[in-house]
Amino acid sequence: MTNRFKQSVLTSLLIASLGLSYNAQAAIKIYVKNCADTNVKVETFDAKDGEMSFAYQTKNVSPNESKKMKCKGQGKGFCNVITCNGSKGTAKKVKKNKWIKMESCTAYEKNFDSEPNCD
Repeated sequence: MTNRFKQSVLTSLLIASLGLSYNAQAAIKIYVKNCADTNVKVETFDAKDGEMSFAYQTKNVSPNESKKMKCKGQGKGFCNVITCNGSKGTAKKVKKNKWIKMESCTAYEKNFDSEPNCD
């Protein structure tokens, strides 16, 4: 094998491995619908962030408003979600491309396939 060929193969392998690593860490999206009478603070955490030490995103969602949020699914296919300054023990697992419906800071339903109504 020539040096040029070896270098080309190594470069190709490096680029391929970087691409696979990037795809495994790609952000997934979830959706939040606030059906409460007040603003709701929502934080998302990566799926493998069991300590929930660093929020991937934090958003305030107004009454009757919907928002798209993201986290790194890390091959698990869900985001950990904390609402209304809740504790780590109150985190909800919301699956990729699904909805969570907030009725208050403690009342919620999760994993809707489409945007829920507030009735």
